[in-house]
Amino acid sequence: MRARWYFWALGVLLVGLIALFPLRLALDMAAGPHSLLAARQVEGSIWSGQIGEAMLGDERLGSFDVAAHPLPLLIGSVRADFERVGGLDGPLSGTVHAGTGSEGVSDFNGRLNVSQILAPLPASAISFGDATMLFDDGSCSEASGSVALTASMGLPDMTRSLEGTLSCAEDGRILVQLQGPRGGERLSLWLSYDGAYEVDLTIEGAPPALRAALAMAGFSEEGTAIRLQQGGQLQ
Repeated sequence: MRARWYFWALGVLLVGLIALFPLRLALDMAAGPHSLLAARQVEGSIWSGQIGEAMLGDERLGSFDVAAHPLPLLIGSVRADFERVGGLDGPLSGTVHAGTGSEGVSDFNGRLNVSQILAPLPASAISFGDATMLFDDGSCSEASGSVALTASMGLPDMTRSLEGTLSCAEDGRILVQLQGPRGGERLSLWLSYDGAYEVDLTIEGAPPALRAALAMAGFSEEGTAIRLQQGGQLQ
């Protein structure tokens, strides 16, 4: 009988520790030492917390409400729902996965500014619809959903909106394939687990003035098309 009470008391203690586990510590554990994610203010527990002034590299994300799922914690994983509160960029929500097993995001919806983290790629924002981007042991294990990217070279007539989908590439990277409404603009973007990316952007049938301007921005002439190929690191 006494042993039963010891186990019951230990169970109550463990539940209490988990219930009061600080969100700041959970965020540091999930993000890891080389993560681009940072926050100036973190308050509350993993069950009901708030992240204020979150940053992804040099890009401001805003403030979020965060709530963890209890069961994954039992196997050393973190799954937490997040939702942006306020801010000028509109809603942004999803579920972050970290720890053992798959890492990344799922059910990702909303608009994310990327002009800083994808520099020097001339992309200003990416919108996600029910997007999932998960890695397992550094290799893409699941990628799906819709993506819309807004790119601009700094001139009104050079703004482009491209839409497409997410998938896993054969080499283990996440692949984003987009095209413009007329099919003349095509973009492929590969994203690795470590944040390295590679982009291939082709524009068919651009007028001479636009071709000249894009050539100055680093595009090369390829027959009737102009093309930009470059790689970089999310920053």
